[in-house]
Amino acid sequence: MKHYANFLLFLLLVSVIFFAACKKEEKTMVDINTINADGSHNESYIFREEIEKEKQRELKRSDPDFR
Repeated sequence: MKHYANFLLFLLLVSVIFFAACKKEEKTMVDINTINADGSHNESYIFREEIEKEKQRELKRSDPDFR
């Protein structure tokens, strides 16, 4: 019985070390379209969806209201 408990303890220890060592660090990724040729960043690409929504709101406000 003692050998069985030692074997389970060893197996648990090995599995904990194995899973702790397998964690990969996530790298921060930047979309290639945000980097200009000179190395600067084009942040308008990052916020393109918000910019489009704002353009649609402004266009909607500028349209005459026919009621």
